[in-house]
Amino acid sequence: MSPCNSWIPPVTMAIATFAAAACAQDFSPGGRPAGIAPAAGWRFLPNAGIAFDTFGQRYVVAEEETLDVLDEWSGRLTTTLERRGRTHLRIRNTFGLGQEATRNDFFLALSRSGDRVDVRLEEELRFKAYADDSDYKLSSDYFVNQTRASGVLRFAGRWRLRAVDRFEWTGFQRRDRYNYDYVLNDAGATLERSYGFFSLLSGGYSFGVRDVPDSSAIDYRRQVLTAEWRHDNGIHAAGMDQRLERRHYGDPNVRSHSLDYDAGAQVRLGLRPAIRLRPDVRARVVRYDRPDSVYANAFEPAVEVLLEGDASESAVLAIGPRAEFRRTGGGIDRPYNQWGLKGSITWTLGTKLWLQFTDEVGVRSHLAGDDLLFSDYVFNWSTLYLTWEPAPRFAFDLFFSLEPEDHEDNDDNTTTLLLSTSLTYGLR
Repeated sequence: MSPCNSWIPPVTMAIATFAAAACAQDFSPGGRPAGIAPAAGWRFLPNAGIAFDTFGQRYVVAEEETLDVLDEWSGRLTTTLERRGRTHLRIRNTFGLGQEATRNDFFLALSRSGDRVDVRLEEELRFKAYADDSDYKLSSDYFVNQTRASGVLRFAGRWRLRAVDRFEWTGFQRRDRYNYDYVLNDAGATLERSYGFFSLLSGGYSFGVRDVPDSSAIDYRRQVLTAEWRHDNGIHAAGMDQRLERRHYGDPNVRSHSLDYDAGAQVRLGLRPAIRLRPDVRARVVRYDRPDSVYANAFEPAVEVLLEGDASESAVLAIGPRAEFRRTGGGIDRPYNQWGLKGSITWTLGTKLWLQFTDEVGVRSHLAGDDLLFSDYVFNWSTLYLTWEPAPRFAFDLFFSLEPEDHEDNDDNTTTLLLSTSLTYGLR
């Protein structure tokens, strides 16, 4: 028996027992919620669907163009049980059967709201077993258990203390250099101060550990500091966020200790009632205690300035320049300049339709020249998200991504395609 199979029954039973005990306190012997209107009772939401996923990549090997495509049709059955009220319980299970794999996703969320304290528990169990003739040759059957517990304490007016603990355990049926069992635990707290409907100032700290039994050299301990500021007065808005992570590995000779700093600043300027200017600046700095040709120190700034306008009550258009840069001391991972033009359209039709299409066209120039592994190229990266309810109880979801790259050296040309769709019928 694999580690995955041996863990499923006791974990599921523990969750069900905990959920029942937590909710029992709000029910009278007759089954009616005590002190809560009947409308806040139980709901059962079943639905069934069919999904199609494809991943394709076109590239050149030995002067011959190669196209790899992986397609999968699958059927899915989802059942959701939900109870609304001061104690909110949501249990959802999705079973999927496809050409490549069989999977089951179980999710539970249990929350309790109080006058000053809110608590929430989330549990997610994911299992995936690949078919014997699956095209995913390097993948192994696996089981993932993720638990997240959080609490919010409100005090002194607009102050809040938010505490979060996340535990994750993953087990593979076949462990190898691509599939490592691991245990991950992160715990931290954030102090927040709100001073408006959308305005917030916060700072937090968390500590995390990862244990990899089959490769203890890549165990790590990490400490993370975060800070965020958001200010919104309706017409204009501004925000900043920062994240600093210090990571220590079990064996620094295999993987160097590192420092990772990521920061961003965003502004929304209301030029006219239906027109906005949205500058966005982001930068990342990575430093290694022992940099080498693979793990090299890097500085990665990016900036975009979008002009956004309301074309109608349901459509929002945006267009503007975007630039991205990379500076690094490594001999393999080279520095580059990237310039592009980015545009997007977002269209909503009540609760029946939501669509967002984004396209970026540009050029990337490598500062070290075109020899060895990299050559300059022109790109056109597109993404499409769609959620549509064409008829009552029917829902269609789609994600599409197409990323062609036209290199100066034609042998480096690549095109990556990702498509994921699903059609479901039922209550959602």
